[in-house]
Amino acid sequence: MRNEFDIKTANLSFYCRKCRQTVRGIPLTDPQFHISSYSDDPWLICRCPTRYCELSFVIYDTLNDHVCRVYPLPDFEADNYHEAIPEKVREDLAEAERCMHTNAYKGAVTMFRRALQNIVLNKIEDPGLAKKNHGNRLMSFSIKDI
Repeated sequence: MRNEFDIKTANLSFYCRKCRQTVRGIPLTDPQFHISSYSDDPWLICRCPTRYCELSFVIYDTLNDHVCRVYPLPDFEADNYHEAIPEKVREDLAEAERCMHTNAYKGAVTMFRRALQNIVLNKIEDPGLAKKNHGNRLMSFSIKDI
């Protein structure tokens, strides 16, 4: 069941939470294989090449040739987003990112949608005034309006 894995040609790119950028990890260990009924992916310990950041535990997907998991997980806090983004939107984006990293995709979709709704509500400063100015016609928005 094991796919071929060459540590020299493997795509060990991952997001370093200290540098806040995508880096190619430097492997510090030989790959260890944890074989189970559903996975035989190699596990490695890697270091960020740009700085002496903390070590990262990497699980590599040999079938798709990419890093599928990195531990410790990145920080997903609302404060990590730019301050120009409204607080409610930042909170929803952070929660959506947390959902994505735990494979809770339906939760992530819900939170991304909520963030988009908050962007639209933030763009319309007062929905009551907008409705009053346009009569009884319902306002419709598209992505290009945002």
